[in-house]
Formats: sequence, C-alpha cells, structure tokens
Amino acid sequence: MSRTTEKAWCVFTTTTASAPTAADVIAGQSHAGSGSGQLPTVTKTATGCYTITYATSFTDGLDESENISFSFAHPSVVCATFCFPQIITIVDNVVTLELRSNVGALSDMSGACNIQLSLR
Repeated sequence: MSRTTEKAWCVFTTTTASAPTAADVIAGQSHAGSGSGQLPTVTKTATGCYTITYATSFTDGLDESENISFSFAHPSVVCATFCFPQIITIVDNVVTLELRSNVGALSDMSGACNIQLSLR
C-alpha cells in the first residue's frame, strides 16, 4: 500500500477467555475495504497480549495486487478502566500489542474494553 493516508484502522474488544482465543473485531476499514474479508483477525495469545493480523495483500481498484506492510501503529483505549497499550512489534501485516494495568501488569482490563488501532 503506497498511499500516504492512514492505511487501516480497527477496533477490537479485549477478552478474559483463556489464550489462545480470538478477540472480536467490531469495526474497521482499510484501503482494501471495510467488509469482513478486509478486517484483521485478532488473537489473544496470553493475558494482555494480542496479535492483529491483516491479509498479506489485496487487489486494488485497478486490478493490481498491493502488499500490506505497516511501519507505524497507534493504539487507543476506549474503556472506563485505566490501561496502557504498547506496540511490541510490527512485522509487515502483523502487529503485536500488550495491555498493561496502572501497576504495569499485563491485563485484559476485565474484558470488554475496546482497543482502537490506527495503522500506517
């Protein structure tokens, strides 16, 4: 994706289910589109640890294949519980994120917190 605007964003909900488990992606959009096929999969890999994975490529409006590769991610939290989100790695189409409580412990914030992720 060579466009200079935000390449993708998504909102997912934390979960207290035992890892590994899928987290619900409740909204999102990218240059590829906003349908369920263009949304990422979000997997809880441990308490407070989430992996966000987009497809490796998509076909644009000119019928050209474009690779998906991110270099920047900005997480935001929409939750009544204090939470510090931290990007751990960004490798091409995969982002790893950790959530920490106000005392620095990995936490799922009792589940049901929305995490918004902006990607470029």
